[in-house]
Amino acid sequence: MKTIFRTGILLSFCLIALTSMTLKPKRIIFFGDSITQQGVSKNGYVTLIKKSLDSTKYEVLGAGIGGNKIYDLYLRLEDDVLNKKPDLVVIYVGINDVWHKQSSHTGTDYDKYLNKEKGILTTDRVHLNETGNKLVAEQLLPLVK
Repeated sequence: MKTIFRTGILLSFCLIALTSMTLKPKRIIFFGDSITQQGVSKNGYVTLIKKSLDSTKYEVLGAGIGGNKIYDLYLRLEDDVLNKKPDLVVIYVGINDVWHKQSSHTGTDYDKYLNKEKGILTTDRVHLNETGNKLVAEQLLPLVK
């Protein structure tokens, strides 16, 4: 519940930054793992946010795939996010990186995680729109080394 609340607050601030005089709806993409994938279900957080927004002003899309780790998002970034020309990207990832590391030793090492996270977050087309405003709302889970 805390995660949904934090994501909602974060999204609210981002939506304020997106407000403009254009008639074209602002495209918001939720990008992540199974939590994001389930977010588009009937009562999922992506669906609830979509229902709460004016569809003439905002288009909300989910791009979550179960089992994904930060590396998978890095590889999917171009096709699943950038090619759709989003105005806002909300990233939620990290569960599988940590959980798989502990349960099956196939998770992501701390340094590799930070490297891929940086690769995603320093992609110019993710960070900047035509006015130079930041477009990424992070919900990347903290890792303890």
